[in-house]
Amino acid sequence: MDSYAFGEPLPSLHSGGFMKKVFASDLAGKEIVTVDGIVLGELENITFNADTGELVDLVVKPDRNLSRVRYRADGKFVRIPFSAVCAIKDYIVVDEGKSILSRGQGRD
Repeated sequence: MDSYAFGEPLPSLHSGGFMKKVFASDLAGKEIVTVDGIVLGELENITFNADTGELVDLVVKPDRNLSRVRYRADGKFVRIPFSAVCAIKDYIVVDEGKSILSRGQGRD
């Protein structure tokens, strides 16, 4: 898996029936929140599959109050699957149910 360099355009996100382009540089440092408004942390990086171009994970610097045991750890960061992203505006909004480890999933 590779990381996306900030400043490069991200592949288009499907949004309400049309494709919307989002630049990685516009996402740098954005706060990650759940649909319930719980702050998970700040976007540090994005990983993608170099073969397919699929966005895989958000690499998040966790909020100091976040219980990291529920998320995939990656050193001092946590990984949130890109499939959990619901919206990108002033914040990156994620579905917490798709963000947390389920039983049977290993920790990295």
